[in-house]
Amino acid sequence: MKKIQFNLTDQIDLHENKYQRATALLAVFQSARLIMPKRIVQQNMHAAAYQTLYQSIFVRDYKNVLDVYGGDLKNLLQGGEAFYISSSFQQHDKQKIVEFIGARETLEEFKQIKVQAMLILRLQKRMFARRQAVERMMEIMGSMHEQQASGAIDSTTMQQMLAQQLQDLFAKHQGFISKRLLTNQSVLQENPRLAIQVYCALFAGVRAAYIWRQLGGGVIKDIFWRSAVNPMRLYAEMHK
Repeated sequence: MKKIQFNLTDQIDLHENKYQRATALLAVFQSARLIMPKRIVQQNMHAAAYQTLYQSIFVRDYKNVLDVYGGDLKNLLQGGEAFYISSSFQQHDKQKIVEFIGARETLEEFKQIKVQAMLILRLQKRMFARRQAVERMMEIMGSMHEQQASGAIDSTTMQQMLAQQLQDLFAKHQGFISKRLLTNQSVLQENPRLAIQVYCALFAGVRAAYIWRQLGGGVIKDIFWRSAVNPMRLYAEMHK
């Protein structure tokens, strides 16, 4: 299979703040893509992309944001594709890219993923307007990290426990979530296993948004202005 050809030739230092910020943003887009209404209805949770987000929840200490996502940019390929195709800055024929990568989403649905990503950024800002929410997130991550390290609980039970805590964390914002992000509540209620994965993926996206904002992220500069080229450079880096 031929590679996508990019015209970006400059070297990338993944330790630079702008690329660490871009890495976190791709994780937000990956979360947004996995929890799209169409994917929920089809119960089509991309396994590898989900595992990257799920495992990121247990990473508390890191030197580089990429370490949160397994240390490999390609773990965020689903997010990279979504950002690249929905960006107004890329110069390729978007429809050809959609066909080339064999995406199940249409071009219009990729635009919706961008909307979903921005809603995740908005949710994070709403949730963490109070310090208690940040502290609660850290408590959940710490508790899950200890449980995982002990090895006393199997993966399925761990996800169930985590999902319950996340639903409590999201409780005050359930109206926003059910009306704007997870609109297929009936499907989730009928499929508890899928609901667990969706809430874990959403939390990983919110956590990525928190990292992105801590690094100076801003919607206008990172998604609509020139800084949007940085996530695109990371996507190009995945294809070297």
